[in-house]
Amino acid sequence: MVGGRTTVKDGHLAAGHDKNFKPAKDPHNKVKATYEYLPLGAPVKKSHKDEDGAVVIGPKNILTNPIKIGKVGKGTIIGDNIDYMPEDYDAKKKIAIAERKYHEQKVQEKPFLQRARHTEVFNKPQAVYMEDPPIPPRAPKPKVVAPNIHDDKPFKPSHPPKRGINATIEKFPEYIPNPPKEKKRVKLEDGQEEDDRKGFKVTYKGLSRPQPSVATNIRNLKASYPMAFRK
Repeated sequence: MVGGRTTVKDGHLAAGHDKNFKPAKDPHNKVKATYEYLPLGAPVKKSHKDEDGAVVIGPKNILTNPIKIGKVGKGTIIGDNIDYMPEDYDAKKKIAIAERKYHEQKVQEKPFLQRARHTEVFNKPQAVYMEDPPIPPRAPKPKVVAPNIHDDKPFKPSHPPKRGINATIEKFPEYIPNPPKEKKRVKLEDGQEEDDRKGFKVTYKGLSRPQPSVATNIRNLKASYPMAFRK
């Protein structure tokens, strides 16, 4: 007894663990073939070796005679010799001209008019409205004649501006000369000479903003040391 369980010699064989598979239930409706199976005979074993034991190679599937190259003559091409045919350089242009002429033959003489032509009627509108003569009598409308715009006269504006020195809306302003430049000299202190003064010094109010180094950029550090930023 090992571990609280009894051991039986060859007990697994009695339980059927190493036996062939058998279904739990035998089906009642067995499948029956229409025809009884008849064997075709003993299988024939093919031998691909001859009497000496060498392997016999079968014939090729397709046998072709490729086209010969290297010279011109009998048996080098499938058909006869091909005659030389010159190529016309303007063949494409000639075909386009022929197609254009064929198209122009199918087109009518005058191009298509979208507006319908004016046709005369049997009775005029005055006769249809019974106004021949007009009732009440009205004077005929005068014909409007367009003025001749090409009269060869120079253009003259309706309100030309004034000309001359005083051609302004108000009076011409009086001339005022530029004021003279006033020079102010720095007063020296007692006992100070002109060469002892301090020279010009540039101010440093606008300082540039310090920029961080490229080597300390987070993206560059992650690319250089990926294990250090691994979570």
